[in-house]
Amino acid sequence: MLGSSTPSEPRRSPVIGALLLTVLALGVPGAPAARERPNGVLLVARPELTDPNFAETVVLVTRHARGGAVGVILNRSTGRTLAEAFPSHGALRGRRDVLFQGGPVAGTTPVFVFRSAVRPPEALPVLEDIYLSLDPALLERLLAGPPPPALRVFAGYAGWAPGQLEAEIHHGGWHVLDADRATIFEADPATLWRTLLRRATSRSARAAPGIMDVVR
Repeated sequence: MLGSSTPSEPRRSPVIGALLLTVLALGVPGAPAARERPNGVLLVARPELTDPNFAETVVLVTRHARGGAVGVILNRSTGRTLAEAFPSHGALRGRRDVLFQGGPVAGTTPVFVFRSAVRPPEALPVLEDIYLSLDPALLERLLAGPPPPALRVFAGYAGWAPGQLEAEIHHGGWHVLDADRATIFEADPATLWRTLLRRATSRSARAAPGIMDVVR
């Protein structure tokens, strides 16, 4: 996570956070196609990870073209609706969807994960038809037209500078599992961490397919 050298000692880096926010907001035009392919995975916090920002969490993570990784926490519901949390955000007025806490960076900013048959340029690919973005104009467009097949909105996100996530996995902070649509959009947040922890500990998760695409 941003500025953390070990799983239990978080330190924040405002400069890195601002750079990641810019990457997410503006997209990555001109990035090589090989670096833009979907590469999403699930990070499952090991019981030894004591950072309160990430203890007992499941984080959907993808890599962006500038070398770092970005993601959102899937299993921390805020208990508030989107309309309650963002009363001044026109696209979210009247929305009764539950808002999730995405991570410690930019906590007042709506970050969203959605399904789409076509990749919008303002979004980062996660899986084949699943994307992540924090572009407000894109959110307006998604909600103004036919509803997307799936959409989840988060307050803030989690970010790692190049090499940080690889170091955290090496030091035993995370299990790594393949991501899938059902886990992202349909799984019960209350039981998600324990369910995936059991799955992760029953196999050698550290070498799960796709992780090196995220951390390199």
